[in-house]
Amino acid sequence: MTTLNLAKETETFLYKCDGHSANISQKLLNLYKKVEFCDTIIYAGSNSIEIEVHSVVLTALSDYFSEIFRDEQSESRIINLQEIDASALKLVIDFLYSGCIELRLETVERIFRTAEVLKLHDLLNVCYDFIDKHTTPQNCLDFFRLANEFKFPALQDNCLAYAYAHFEEVIKQQNVMVLSEDELKDFLFYENPMKNP
Repeated sequence: MTTLNLAKETETFLYKCDGHSANISQKLLNLYKKVEFCDTIIYAGSNSIEIEVHSVVLTALSDYFSEIFRDEQSESRIINLQEIDASALKLVIDFLYSGCIELRLETVERIFRTAEVLKLHDLLNVCYDFIDKHTTPQNCLDFFRLANEFKFPALQDNCLAYAYAHFEEVIKQQNVMVLSEDELKDFLFYENPMKNP
């Protein structure tokens, strides 16, 4: 007959799986790619492109979706995001699952806009860094207008500083003509911090 000695100190063992987080991420990515167990449908862009996703992934990584899902208690969810470019949203959602996104000059503005709407602060900062490293006389005013629109002061200042440093080239660009009156004043009367050290 076996008796338990309750007075004896219980031994414990803590097992930690080194690849646990990566394993979960990979499995969620596979479920997303196979469109398995998705509980949310997003209709994006003017063409209402359908993207099926897992609400738990969106809630965990996006303040925007977290707010939406806290307000809605139903298990079947449909979200309309016609104001967001569908191809940019797909890239951003792929990023939420995989942790990887490819930025290009042709896509960075749409990804920036999507990250802003979805409140993805880390992705916004990545876009900001990319823009900062790829500013040219041809695009600095477009990026300045984007920064103005979303109240991103560091990007506004960097674009204006770049425009100031390359004024003769920038002023020849056609996008000067689409600046609003306030943007034109900011551009023309920018106080360059390098001017008065």
